[in-house]
Amino acid sequence: MTTSPRRTTHDKKLSRSAERSTSRSSLVLAELSYQRGDVAKALQLLKRLRLQNQKSAFKEDNLYGCSLGLSLDFPKAIKEFEKLSRKHRTSGLFYEKARFNLGLIHFFRDLSEVGDLTITRQAINGNNLFEPNGFKPSRMNNAFEDAVALWEELLPDSKHYTNIVLTYLAFAALQQGDLQKALDYIVESLTKSKNFHLAYYVAGRLFLDFYFLTEDQIHFTLDTKSTTFFGIEKEEGEVQADGRIQVDYDTLIRVAYECFFEGFQMNPNAPEICLGLVTCCFLTGNQEDLFQYLAIAESMIPESKVLLDLVYWLVRESLAPPGEMNAVLRRLNEAKIHPEKGAFHVISPYFLL
Repeated sequence: MTTSPRRTTHDKKLSRSAERSTSRSSLVLAELSYQRGDVAKALQLLKRLRLQNQKSAFKEDNLYGCSLGLSLDFPKAIKEFEKLSRKHRTSGLFYEKARFNLGLIHFFRDLSEVGDLTITRQAINGNNLFEPNGFKPSRMNNAFEDAVALWEELLPDSKHYTNIVLTYLAFAALQQGDLQKALDYIVESLTKSKNFHLAYYVAGRLFLDFYFLTEDQIHFTLDTKSTTFFGIEKEEGEVQADGRIQVDYDTLIRVAYECFFEGFQMNPNAPEICLGLVTCCFLTGNQEDLFQYLAIAESMIPESKVLLDLVYWLVRESLAPPGEMNAVLRRLNEAKIHPEKGAFHVISPYFLL
């Protein structure tokens, strides 16, 4: 008995339709796994999908690169996003996502390697967060340069995510110690959009840095544009000969707290923002709110070295640490801390999907 050509064609169409349906289902499951934080499951599904489908779409490849990044496989993630950038060079939105994500991979590769270099973290921890036994990797001297170069190149042509690019440029400048550039970038970011919670986090970290500098008698003065933007009056500081303002301690910590709190209102599930609020509450003596935010942070990142370092600092700086603080410290000391994962709790890896 022979099979009719019409029947064969129909069967092939059904088979292709079933394959497409399976691919869509696998991609949806991979996305859900990624969003839940089950990156291993997302990678498993995406690898299987890539074996089945030689002509993968941008969404699938982009998610694969993001999953590689979150699994700390930075070399493979870099290759994936470089390939995506070349493939979609003329596709505006896809190219913008691929280039930003490539910059983010470079940024977190360096952050994981050299640690958080900002004044705030050094004041709290006394050294670099993830630096094992005093080892300083070769990338220390040019840390974050690759990410900054990619984002600065992307910035003039960014049509969809300008405020996000500016936010991460601001944080990279903060890591490199260029406080004025960080301030300029974050004001520009918040001027373009007030809907990105991490922009408020970066602003809060910046004003914490100003606070710790002032505490060490190093006075970074703010220009009129910045003081106006953050609602700082001339009476809240000392006007210098060049018109810049040396802002008072109390005002610096107030602005830092307001920025963190605004970010928290937008996203109460961002542990880095909670840690910023904990620091501000400690410095202002607001113990009740301190423990509220500390409990939230501990519930989200119970095995984070970033959290452990902050609690050590709180205990060290307290004349008489409350029992609750010592209890938190005991729990953290009993946990298995993974320093290499701490970078993601300094600032979130906000990949563009």
